[in-house]
Amino acid sequence: MVGVRRAVILLFIALAAVAAVAGLWLGRDAKSTGSQPRQAGPAPAPPAGSVVLARESRELAVALAIRQGRPLRITATVVGQSGTGVDGLEVALTAAGKSSRATRAGRPCGHGCYKATLSVVAPTGFTVRIAGAGTPRTVAFQVRGQWPPADGGRFLGRATRAFRRLRSVLLLERLASGPGHSIVTTWKLAAPDRLEYEIKGGPAGIVIGTRRWDRAKPGAPWTSSETTLLPQPTAPWGSRIANAYVLSRTRHELTASWLDPVVPAWFTATFERRTALPIELRMTAPAHFMRHRYLAFNHKVRIEPPK
Repeated sequence: MVGVRRAVILLFIALAAVAAVAGLWLGRDAKSTGSQPRQAGPAPAPPAGSVVLARESRELAVALAIRQGRPLRITATVVGQSGTGVDGLEVALTAAGKSSRATRAGRPCGHGCYKATLSVVAPTGFTVRIAGAGTPRTVAFQVRGQWPPADGGRFLGRATRAFRRLRSVLLLERLASGPGHSIVTTWKLAAPDRLEYEIKGGPAGIVIGTRRWDRAKPGAPWTSSETTLLPQPTAPWGSRIANAYVLSRTRHELTASWLDPVVPAWFTATFERRTALPIELRMTAPAHFMRHRYLAFNHKVRIEPPK
């Protein structure tokens, strides 16, 4: 639980910077047009043992949970910017295989939850079509590896431990809450307790131990304050890992998907198989659509108080 708390604190540092520079009103209900969908309450957790996939669709987070077996039991979850499920939508679910294809209307299964049973063998892709939240939208997911996917829990545990053992991390992050609201941030993380971020054209911050410095824009004066100790590097996905599966693998790389059920946040990431270190990562969460590209590990990183 300590690792989760550290990751959450780091996340809130980023969120505060996002709100300041991009006007991203995270946590507010998205305005809707059309047939009056409503954000009514927490969405139910995906069924245990299901493969989870997620993408952003304008202001909404759209996730799929595919329960392996014959037939496939598919659950779509649609979450608004307030973090609650969006009810009152018309959702059609499609599964496509090499020799078959099936589509059914999703039946309500809780707040923001729509499910269907589809008889498709060896699926190669899934599609969620949504009507009732403004302009109709389609969210597609491809299956690039074997079906059913192999369990990914052990590899994710190894990846988390490998990240924590690093001396330093340099990464580039794109963070958005919807169309037209995004920022790009360079992050530096260094053991044992240092981090630095700089948003392109916007705020920057430095944390060393329990001391932090912030500035509102390039060239602005730095302000100093106290903060909570943030041991680094800390894996951005925390330690609450559920529904972890290996989506594909090559000789050198492995792609996995999983869920943090508390936020909720859906992750898909590609790792180097030998080191278990991430190459790129995508997180889909309410009003928080994040992509990471990892630039360097264990390189010399200087993080010092501003002059």
